[in-house]
Amino acid sequence: MNAREELLFTQPTAKQIAFFANNSTRSGTMADAHWHGAWEILFIRRGWGNQRINTSTFDFHMGDVIVIRSGDIHATDALSPQGCDIDVLHFTKAIFPSPVSDELPASGIIHSGTIESE
Repeated sequence: MNAREELLFTQPTAKQIAFFANNSTRSGTMADAHWHGAWEILFIRRGWGNQRINTSTFDFHMGDVIVIRSGDIHATDALSPQGCDIDVLHFTKAIFPSPVSDELPASGIIHSGTIESE
């Protein structure tokens, strides 16, 4: 069973941030291939699996953080038999002042102290 909860915050400046939990109690696809105009940060709270981003595939485990750029095609698969719990943050780069917004990182994954990017 998959569960997804979403909370949308709209700031007076019309900047949007969304937070939700994508939880699964079994292995399988948690999110089919898709893209959107927001950046996405995933925090793996439980389980392991893989994150497909464009033509790259990254293995993830509990404690990893995944960064996905706006416009990148991505999909999430839980590989652990008991599924995964993943916290998801969506945001537009408009929440950062320029020039910071021009220096945001490439898509990739952060494993305990190492960074693997596309």
